[in-house]
Amino acid sequence: MGRALQDAQEGGRRVGGVLDHAAKLAATVEVALNAKLHRLEREGKKDVWVEISLADLRLLTSDNPEWVVNGYRNVLGEASEQTRESVRKQLALYHELGVLKANVDAILQYTALPEEKGDGDGRQRVLIFTGHMIDSGDRQKPRFPKDKEGIARQKIKEAVESEMKIGEGVSFNIAGGASGGDILFHEVCHELGVPTYLYLALPSGLYVTKSVRKAGPDWVQRFRDLYSRLLDQGRVRILSYMEEEPKDDREYLPVWLRSKPNYNIWQRNNLWMLNNALTAGGDDCVTLIALWDCEPTGDGPGGTSDLVARVDKRGAKAIVINTKKEFGL
Repeated sequence: MGRALQDAQEGGRRVGGVLDHAAKLAATVEVALNAKLHRLEREGKKDVWVEISLADLRLLTSDNPEWVVNGYRNVLGEASEQTRESVRKQLALYHELGVLKANVDAILQYTALPEEKGDGDGRQRVLIFTGHMIDSGDRQKPRFPKDKEGIARQKIKEAVESEMKIGEGVSFNIAGGASGGDILFHEVCHELGVPTYLYLALPSGLYVTKSVRKAGPDWVQRFRDLYSRLLDQGRVRILSYMEEEPKDDREYLPVWLRSKPNYNIWQRNNLWMLNNALTAGGDDCVTLIALWDCEPTGDGPGGTSDLVARVDKRGAKAIVINTKKEFGL
């Protein structure tokens, strides 16, 4: 018994020493990461991986899942989809190993795609939306006048409701966040109780400048309300992470895509939305709703006509709300 007691006491001392060393190591790492973060702030720079490392430290050292999730929420809200996917893969590894279960399960729930109802074969029915922005004051040819918002909302609602009546309904929906059609679609789906994902080609600040602000302050506020709600639910996806607007729009693209002719960040965003929808269900489980004037090149590469053409090429279903007809243009 004496020998066993001595071994137990020695084991306890060693475990205590390891835990003490781990605590000191965690504190040292936290100090180093915060120092790096403060230096970047002074230089007016940002490094998403430093922030993710701080969130990872919370994951490894905290027993409060809610606090851990908040750490990831703060950094992943405006991270690129590639960054989010990297984090998900790391969490999936922890999940497979069965470690840090409470923390990992909470974060996976925040970052994962929704597990909504499917068609019986595990596939999910998904709606994608594309539509014109509200006409700016200097637009020569009307396409979506501000006073047609009510008509647009009603037609979008009718289209979503018709899809909800098919089979087992709709699992989730995807759209951008531009003034006009995009925001109306998200608002209608929220009203009908269908979850949506907000896919932004750019971080929210730059996106507002490019695709919302010209419609006026009311639309900016509606975007902010939408963004805040979906960010809190983990339903915001951002394609290109940039802090400042570049001199050349091609700089929004990865270096290996900048030489591709007639290609821009908006086309890439359309492909991104479509591919994510197809991954969930396949060609026969995806429906595009388009608020469109049916002009084949009216809004240029990456606009509404571009996504309509891509869906048509795949043979997927498309519901076109013809704005010329519905708005009397």
